[in-house]
Amino acid sequence: MSDNRGGVGSIARRSGVLVAIFGLALTLVGCKEESKVQPPSDSAVVNSASPSDSQTNGIDPPNADVLPESVRFAKGVFFKPDVDAPADDMWMAPLIVAEVHKASDASTEAPFGSLTSNASKLPGVDCTKPAVYSFHDTVELNGVRYRRATYVWFYPIAPSKALSVSGVAVVSNEDNEPILWHVFDTARAGKDQIYIAHSVEHNAKLEHGPPLAGRRFAVETSDPSSSVDVVRIIEDGPEPMGPMVYVAAEPRHVATLACRCMNSQVDEILDARFYRLIQLETNVAQTGSLSEQVQNFFETNGITLDERLEAFLSRDLNACLRLPATL
Repeated sequence: MSDNRGGVGSIARRSGVLVAIFGLALTLVGCKEESKVQPPSDSAVVNSASPSDSQTNGIDPPNADVLPESVRFAKGVFFKPDVDAPADDMWMAPLIVAEVHKASDASTEAPFGSLTSNASKLPGVDCTKPAVYSFHDTVELNGVRYRRATYVWFYPIAPSKALSVSGVAVVSNEDNEPILWHVFDTARAGKDQIYIAHSVEHNAKLEHGPPLAGRRFAVETSDPSSSVDVVRIIEDGPEPMGPMVYVAAEPRHVATLACRCMNSQVDEILDARFYRLIQLETNVAQTGSLSEQVQNFFETNGITLDERLEAFLSRDLNACLRLPATL
């Protein structure tokens, strides 16, 4: 494959080699040393917990088959933004590891692709051209507005069914450091999944005390009807950067997120490729509005993805989380 958007060949066999070959934005020698806070003395290494850790403490695991920190892919294909990605979007864009079960599954087609439409304006997905779509807004947390970058990608599915979509909204503080990741998944039923930065969890412990009964993390509320699950604490990176996103094979959905500086959760990388990063805002002039563009491209089965995304992005996280004053 000679096109840099289609792939760069099976040149990376282990995830550790990928760092050297692609230089994942930085030379990652470890996660960020605590500059704002020191780790609490009672803090467990949350990202090394196992399902049995929670069960033996009488705490129910999150709404998932396995805890995100226990996810392990035997094989995967690695995707990163191509060299033409907008500079202001490049650093927060996700690096995606798509699970495959055997080497033959690592075909020339990606598991996600660019949106297309036929003469009837029905949406489709071209997996020969992998793409991630981004858009930007702000979200209010504790009375302060924070930047939010949302990235979504589309999986192919039978024409009679709705498009299957995954994505992640990355919320950053005033220093442009990611503090919260909110996962969007049409294939996963149940509550929204939230990932929290280590520094935010630490400050929540200082402000609110230890996790409430039956909860794993200090940022979680006691409300059983909460519309979100906090599923993992993410280490603070050495510099602002987008997450590693691990996409499970069957059905395609986000299995877990991690900082790029955290230990890999895939044993073998079979191929490494680029995806095109497309900012939806860049085409607003052609469509009249971002909302109209989203509706034109994402409409499926009588409900627009725009509405589903709007519901997702309008979630009141203040009511769902015990966020600290300092983010």
